[in-house]
Amino acid sequence: MLKLRDIRCRNPHWRLTWLCHTLMAISLILLVACNPSVSGTYEGTCLNHTYGGQSRMILYINQSEQYINGELSLHGELGGGGSISGRVDGKTLTFTTKDFIVGTITWTAQVRGKSLIGEYQVETPVWTSALTGASNQKGVWEVARK
Repeated sequence: MLKLRDIRCRNPHWRLTWLCHTLMAISLILLVACNPSVSGTYEGTCLNHTYGGQSRMILYINQSEQYINGELSLHGELGGGGSISGRVDGKTLTFTTKDFIVGTITWTAQVRGKSLIGEYQVETPVWTSALTGASNQKGVWEVARK
């Protein structure tokens, strides 16, 4: 049976090794504590500042460590829903959706209790802009966990 005194004798740097392992464990605990779980179903609204449109928004989020994925649905005047992928960094959430016609939408939000409050920006494909006259768009969104 291996005892602590045996480890000390075999490894002259055992204190440094112990300290490194302890600091890594504390860092992991703090990382989990600083990244609150955002998994769940959220409902709210999305408002487009560029064109004035508004839609009801439903957001399903699955979180694994700092990474998120899920599904976003928009019901109303706005398009751009679909699969999401992104990450959580502290209380900041960032993810993207991609739509063939609308383009890539980058969504950012702050976690505030059971709510997510944020902004989005659309990068419209050149061919869509040429055909429809649509340009890059911006807006705001707010959802609350059900």
